[in-house]
Amino acid sequence: MQIIPSDYKQRIIIQRFFMACFCYIFSYVLLVIAIFSGVSGTNFDDFKLVVFVFSCLQVVFFILLRSGFSRRFKDPGMTTTQIVAGILYMSFLMYMGGHEYRSVVMHGYIIVVLFGVFYLSTWGFTIISMASILSYMIATISIVYRDGMYYSVNFEVAQFAVFSIVMLFAMYLGGYQARLRKKLREQSKGLIESHLQITQQKDALEYSQKELQQALRKLGQLAARDELTGLDNRRQFDEVMKGQISKAETLGVSLGLLMLDLDHFKQVNDKYGHIAGDAVLSAFSAIGPQCLRRSDFVARYGGEEFVVLIPETDQASLLECAERINKFTRSLRFDDVDPDLRVTVSIGATLYQRSETIRSFMLRADNALYDAKKQGRDRVIFVS
Repeated sequence: MQIIPSDYKQRIIIQRFFMACFCYIFSYVLLVIAIFSGVSGTNFDDFKLVVFVFSCLQVVFFILLRSGFSRRFKDPGMTTTQIVAGILYMSFLMYMGGHEYRSVVMHGYIIVVLFGVFYLSTWGFTIISMASILSYMIATISIVYRDGMYYSVNFEVAQFAVFSIVMLFAMYLGGYQARLRKKLREQSKGLIESHLQITQQKDALEYSQKELQQALRKLGQLAARDELTGLDNRRQFDEVMKGQISKAETLGVSLGLLMLDLDHFKQVNDKYGHIAGDAVLSAFSAIGPQCLRRSDFVARYGGEEFVVLIPETDQASLLECAERINKFTRSLRFDDVDPDLRVTVSIGATLYQRSETIRSFMLRADNALYDAKKQGRDRVIFVS
């Protein structure tokens, strides 16, 4: 197991713990120097006992922090607990060091309390600072009681007052820092919430744009499709016609056109009703998959009229395709309407001539259709 964890938050906690350990070690060294120089009359065996106890306590802290067990607590860094242990430690050192060592230990209290900057709230700083003052007072009284009443009362009161003022000032600074930290957290939380709102708005906008694109695509399909038959409508046919003529002019390929009109369709509507007429139109619209190639284009031109564009074809192939349509139309059955109902189709056919207009191309096919009707319907007429 690594001493320094890879998790960022836990790594920060362990780093703070080692900072506290460094302070403990530094205080150990100072007291050892004080003992061997004669500044402190502390018994070295008593000192070793205190060092052993608090060192064991630090080992316990390290295990709890490094194992992640402390994450179960409200304060994962155990800041308050470690500060309380530090205050107790400083009180023991001051008691062991005696009168001469107190001025050194006083600074240690301040260092211990300042560790609360990392986590403590204003109320937490207040409690810890008051605990330090109380601990210092108890340690001082204990020293006086142990060593006898040869201390100056005025000096002790003045020193306690100075220590209290310093601790109260540290409490104020720590509380101020805690308020700043809280404010920064709130601002950070506000920024995160704002970022989330912006992200949500962005997602909602993107979703709306997709919906709009889908709606426009669907609208475009509806605008290009005949609702009843599902075939392309006249508007779409006009666009396809322009493209196919441009291709024919550019590449020099042929282009065939069929104009189709269902025979006596008005009589079907008059006799059986418009619902039956719609059924006939829907059934006839299947000429695409039944009679045409994938490259061919069929559209409902209006009413019972249909148009078919057949690229890259010749007269024979064009007429063969028209006959397939004729045969397919005769085979249609409408048992739900009338088992005896039969429909036929008249077809005008022509081929595109280079450099001619769309109007002349369409007019020639329309004239061929007119001739087919005139000659008795249910037939194909080609006009060159």
